[in-house]
Amino acid sequence: MSLARDASNISVEAAAELVGVAPPIWLAWENDRSAPFADLMPQLADLLNVSLAWLLSGRGTGPCWRAQERYANTPSSKATSSIDNVLEMKRHG
Repeated sequence: MSLARDASNISVEAAAELVGVAPPIWLAWENDRSAPFADLMPQLADLLNVSLAWLLSGRGTGPCWRAQERYANTPSSKATSSIDNVLEMKRHG
């Protein structure tokens, strides 16, 4: 999970907030000390831009690393910007 989160350029705090858990819970998932409930897995796959198969087994469409400055205006960077906007609205909304 941490590889996919890093590739998506999402912080632990932002990822945790988007799925409604505390950052220590997210970190426990990333460090295999705990696992998310099964019904949360599709949402996590979408958030991390990976296939559900990859998230569950490590096989399938996994993280896609991009050079940040080369792809500054790509859909991926816009998605990260959108995530930041959603978090900001949740905090003030």
